[in-house]
Amino acid sequence: MMLHLILPSKETFTDANAGAIARVAADSLHGSQFRDDAMVFGQNISTPPMGGVSYLGLTSWHRFFHGSNIGLGKAYINWLRKTPKARWPYLIEVHGRCALARMIASAVPEVPVVLFQHNDPRTMTGARSGAERTALTQVLAGVFSNSGYIEGCFREGLPPEHDADCQFHIIRLGARRWHEAAPKKSHTILFVGRMVPEKGAAEAAEAIASVLPDYPEWRFVMIGARRFEEAVENDYAARIRSRLKPLGDQVELTGFVPAETVRRYQDEAAIVLAPSQWQEPAGLVVLEALASGSALITSRRGGIPEYTDGRSVLLDEPDGPSISDALRSLLSNPAQLKSLQDKAWKDYPFTLEAMVAAIDEARSSVITRG
Repeated sequence: MMLHLILPSKETFTDANAGAIARVAADSLHGSQFRDDAMVFGQNISTPPMGGVSYLGLTSWHRFFHGSNIGLGKAYINWLRKTPKARWPYLIEVHGRCALARMIASAVPEVPVVLFQHNDPRTMTGARSGAERTALTQVLAGVFSNSGYIEGCFREGLPPEHDADCQFHIIRLGARRWHEAAPKKSHTILFVGRMVPEKGAAEAAEAIASVLPDYPEWRFVMIGARRFEEAVENDYAARIRSRLKPLGDQVELTGFVPAETVRRYQDEAAIVLAPSQWQEPAGLVVLEALASGSALITSRRGGIPEYTDGRSVLLDEPDGPSISDALRSLLSNPAQLKSLQDKAWKDYPFTLEAMVAAIDEARSSVITRG
């Protein structure tokens, strides 16, 4: 195997329950030159892995002492050391966990290790300070980031003399298109995301409750749960349900649904709401909205503008009133709505093929230097 990908312990590498990081990892091997020589490592799973990729589930080693992620890393190192060195990978790609990347890089200095950042490292164990991030550059062969915003977060506080052997690459995410022509849209507004405050579900619900009674031919579908699985509804989701209940049949709250069901709703949705309240690193939901030719209302947060500027309605303050105004503007002006849908469909450089080409080039660069 030339390439090993290490997932965070919480990620489930299955079609039914994959989170964003697992999906990006799987997509990064779609058509990749490394696909046939790659293996993904993560938690044990009971169903086949995504996309027929080679996968090995591990049990975190002494997780109550080390924590689940470092425990998973120690299990991986233990597995690797039992493997003949002739079968060791040329590159280890750690997804989303800074401390885990540093531990693995320190344990096996013979193999180049890269960190693929999916979130702001300044909020993560092992990378919160400039000193910790500088230490990472001294053991890592590369840092991959899903947006310029996230790379900037990592570089903050690095001294000019930080280790030049650590390569930096921005890997724009990609979302697969399932249709050759733009899918036919219905009078549907869609929200897809976990039922947590940072995703803006409550703000979306507030706007829908204000606007939809004036447009009885339209409906709203909200997809999501606390995690990427079926779960008991939390208080936050219950408050949203209560807020939307007066709209009756105009609203459908699905809870968690499998990815292929989400795609059907995305194809149908004329408008997608993605009003992130936090500094979203990139956001697969916004990419999937553009990929399906939907008019997108989203927020000027984190790396989102790098993907959506000129292709969406970008809100500086994604609160209920501003989302309401954006919705009314589109619903009352069919020509404007159609124009935004056309932009999303026709100006779409973020294909899966483009993402895979970028990450394969970065992987090859690190391997060649290593």
